[in-house]
Amino acid sequence: MKVGFFSAGVFCITVLLQACHSEVAKEPESEHLVSLTPENFKQQVIDSKQLVLVDFWAPWCAPCLAIDPVVSAVADIYAGRVRVGKMNVDDYWDFVEEKKYIDTGIPTIKFFKGGKMVEDLLGLVSEKELIQKIEKHL
Repeated sequence: MKVGFFSAGVFCITVLLQACHSEVAKEPESEHLVSLTPENFKQQVIDSKQLVLVDFWAPWCAPCLAIDPVVSAVADIYAGRVRVGKMNVDDYWDFVEEKKYIDTGIPTIKFFKGGKMVEDLLGLVSEKELIQKIEKHL
């Protein structure tokens, strides 16, 4: 039984690693997405007069890559009404950790309104769910 369990575990890890490191065909990102950094976060998110959706992601995270087209679509749908930004947690981990923007994992989507975080979502979510959350806060 140990051999079977071990083999299954090795197989699952191998498949996961291949998925994370393979080239993923994806739609081009929206021109309405804002690339967030510690330097522009206050201006783009905290000081914004608009509702802001922030996608905290990493390039090795398969669920993050899977939700990317959904975030891009929402950025296009709400262009001019909702600011949609993305922050790569690998590039800015110290900032993300200091501000406690990630609780348990990624992808994490947080909604900011009036400089305050008003809602968050963890994991894969549908376009419909994102739209419902946005409409709730508009």
